[in-house]
Amino acid sequence: MCSSDLFSAAILLLAGVFAQTEPAMPTADMLAWPAGETRRFYSTMAFRSPYVVTLIAVRNEERTAAEVALSAVFRCESLGIMRSATEVRCQVEDAGVQATPMQSDAGKLQTVLEEWERSAEAATVYFRIREDGRVDRVRLEDLPDSGPRERYISGKLELFMARLLSPFDLELPAQGEAEWKHRSPAVASMPFSSAGSSLKLAQSAVQEQDGILVSGSGSGQLVGQYTFSMEATTKHQIDAECHCIRRASVEVVGMANVDTGHLSYRMAGYIEDIGEQPLEQPLTSWDLSVPRLIPQDD
Repeated sequence: MCSSDLFSAAILLLAGVFAQTEPAMPTADMLAWPAGETRRFYSTMAFRSPYVVTLIAVRNEERTAAEVALSAVFRCESLGIMRSATEVRCQVEDAGVQATPMQSDAGKLQTVLEEWERSAEAATVYFRIREDGRVDRVRLEDLPDSGPRERYISGKLELFMARLLSPFDLELPAQGEAEWKHRSPAVASMPFSSAGSSLKLAQSAVQEQDGILVSGSGSGQLVGQYTFSMEATTKHQIDAECHCIRRASVEVVGMANVDTGHLSYRMAGYIEDIGEQPLEQPLTSWDLSVPRLIPQDD
């Protein structure tokens, strides 16, 4: 599977899904999540890193990748409002990790990816939704941390889970604003260390038949070892009936000039409230350098 296939698999929103009509204004009560209510989500994220991504196993195996994709089904429950934010706890019902290895590790990623899949499915995920719509404090619990390798896997998975949940991050407008800014959205944060982001999204909303569509676009910089110029687009569909984000997509691309040319970065994510609808196929892990046999109908 080539990189374009990897990212097209991560972004599933078509123009017809988000047909626009009249201007509208989302408010905090539209995203109210009552305590004890359970919601079920499918989320997928793919990123191409300008740096080598190290994936290690607990038992002395270390591999490298250039592109990583993570998908998961979350069953999440609101724990109620605590300190002006809704606390959410999620179990990971199913997960899959796909990666394109560096040439030296071609064909050697499968066992590591399957271990990461098992770790993801064993984790309990917590996060908060603030009154202004922002998502923060994503953390994982119930994972082993008895040694440095276990702690490395847990830490990386926590970063990846935060990226999986980044489409939920939607800064709401102040009262009376028809257009507003979303400052430093979660999608701007890379799954590796950086000093900070200046990305800002210009957002606007339109009324649809079954809710509100919020669209955002913007640019900024991400400062780390190198300074990346970034551009991002987001879409959030707020369902008027369930008072929730029914589906959302995010995409960010970045470019940094270096002495030898340039470094590029791209992340695409999608999340959807799927209720009790089953997936067509279970999520799986896959070393993308290895051809995958697809059964043929007789």
